[in-house]
Amino acid sequence: MFDPVTKFSARVDRAESFQNYFTHAIEKALHGVKGPVHLSIPMDVLLEEIEPFVLQPKIAPHMVATKEVLHHALSSIQDAKRPVMILGKGVHASQAYEEVIQFAEAFNIPVMTTPGGKGTFPTTHELSLDGFGLGGSDRAADYLTQKSDLVIVIGSKLSDMSIVGLDPSRYPETIIHFDYDHTFIGKSIPAETHHILGDAASNIKNLLDLWDGETLPIETVFFGDDGSHSFYAIKHLSLPVPGTFYFDDVFGAMGHAIGYSIGAKVSKPEKSIVCLAGDGCFFMHGNEISTAVDLGAATLFVIFNNGRLDMVDKGMSKNVGKAEGTRFKQELDVQKFSEAMGANAYKCWTLEELKTAIKDGLNHHDGPTVIEVMVDQEEIPPTLQRG
Repeated sequence: MFDPVTKFSARVDRAESFQNYFTHAIEKALHGVKGPVHLSIPMDVLLEEIEPFVLQPKIAPHMVATKEVLHHALSSIQDAKRPVMILGKGVHASQAYEEVIQFAEAFNIPVMTTPGGKGTFPTTHELSLDGFGLGGSDRAADYLTQKSDLVIVIGSKLSDMSIVGLDPSRYPETIIHFDYDHTFIGKSIPAETHHILGDAASNIKNLLDLWDGETLPIETVFFGDDGSHSFYAIKHLSLPVPGTFYFDDVFGAMGHAIGYSIGAKVSKPEKSIVCLAGDGCFFMHGNEISTAVDLGAATLFVIFNNGRLDMVDKGMSKNVGKAEGTRFKQELDVQKFSEAMGANAYKCWTLEELKTAIKDGLNHHDGPTVIEVMVDQEEIPPTLQRG
């Protein structure tokens, strides 16, 4: 009677066998997807006395996916244009609450929960679409009226109760399915499905470690200087923590963020402080790096260099057909200038170089790090939307 509904069921016929049976039952209950176990102990055995023992179950380590599997999933996630995440009760089983929040925030993916997954993701989070399936929200239903190219499923069988309302014409092109049990993977929705077997919390953490894209701590404080560069940050920068981005959109004094960020680091040395500035701002007040060096302020300066006063140059070209005095005949070498003042400095042409520089900068605690980012000179900034 118990065998079909438990992970392990046995009858203990001898008292001396109880320790082995009990230990094995506990191991089965706690391994993989946790579940009930059953031991039947006849009355005559139950009345016998045995030597006391200390329970020492051998719990197998969490099964985790290989790096190759995670790299393949990571590539699909980065290429996705309209992804969505569906969380089931397996997130509860894995206690992967923090991991799914970090996952969603890292890639800016909207999140919905199955009926069994209710409570696995904060409904007040800006990425939450609340529930989907039976009892689902209008937000989730509205989001899926348009087709998603990628659905990331974590800990759900995708039963009929969970996918009610998902029209076959809106089925995704690809599914990435995190689960401990492969039984139901690829069975509910006819789409190309990549399974990531094992403990969801561990696999998500390992995937984020491989991605290495969110190298700055989530509580990092940013100071945006005045120029095109800060409007890119306003458009694209993800800020999980409120009160961590400062930008003067009224006075607009170029170079002010350089001094601000040094003062902030001196005031709160335990905080990660990042200054976003352009080469024009750096021409004006870049010598303040020497102040940071003298004070040992480990501020991270990211300087976007395109050899011009970009916002002025592009604005004049658009509105009057030409630009005068906006391009530097001798472009500033930010790396050399910073090194001359004693700062730790890098010049980056690629994303990989930028990631390495940020990593090294975060580990440099004796003074400032200046990261020069070489920018496409013809890039059209968000500021051109201004009339």
